[in-house]
Amino acid sequence: MERDTRVMTSYNYGELSDDLLVETLSRLPMKSLMRLRCVSKSWFSLVKDPKFIYLHFQNLEAVDTRNYILLGPYEGIICLSKKWIRSNIINVWNISMNEYRILPEPPRPRSGVSGGRPSNTRIFCCNYAVGLDPMSNDFKLVMIQTLNDERGVSSINDCLPNVAVYNFSTNSWRHVEEGLFPVGRYLRGKAMNNVYHNGFCHWVAPTETPCDCVAILSFSMSEEVLQEMRGPRVPPITEGI
Repeated sequence: MERDTRVMTSYNYGELSDDLLVETLSRLPMKSLMRLRCVSKSWFSLVKDPKFIYLHFQNLEAVDTRNYILLGPYEGIICLSKKWIRSNIINVWNISMNEYRILPEPPRPRSGVSGGRPSNTRIFCCNYAVGLDPMSNDFKLVMIQTLNDERGVSSINDCLPNVAVYNFSTNSWRHVEEGLFPVGRYLRGKAMNNVYHNGFCHWVAPTETPCDCVAILSFSMSEEVLQEMRGPRVPPITEGI
């Protein structure tokens, strides 16, 4: 089936036909296309035309998002990171202000804190959440890294997580050490989706068996404390009456 490229035909672009110009512009990268809006009023109207937007979207190169963690948008802020545990690159985009930054490298896990981490731990899984601290009116990004012992002495169910908070206003990280508890039995090596509401980031984390209860992990953006709330136990499913 031939694709209909007849988006707009009411403009005069000199020697270029309408169809050729539309097809050419629809294959440009987004940044280049946004700059070309200033060429003329007719180009500005063309770029905003719904049919042209659809055509441009069809020409975009598909990106495999399965290897990325996408947070937001929340108040115009989007965070993007690779799911690969050895990747420390976190990208932040402020849509409303059209600002982009790469965050500094997160702090590495500290060994032996409160006796909850063995001497040689490795990162098993990483979870992120972004939200607003209502007390300081500052945006924060929380990172929760599930750890385990490379020697196999301690499992992810025993090790304390590595928790750090990034402040957008100071562009810096700091460790959270108070009130930590093992979260590996809930997160279990998975990047979980989260919800921010009223100063708290929440993760709904299933436990190891279907009959066990679920748990809600919450992080207070103001107090910077990780909390756990166990759900009701699910009765086992039996056949018959």
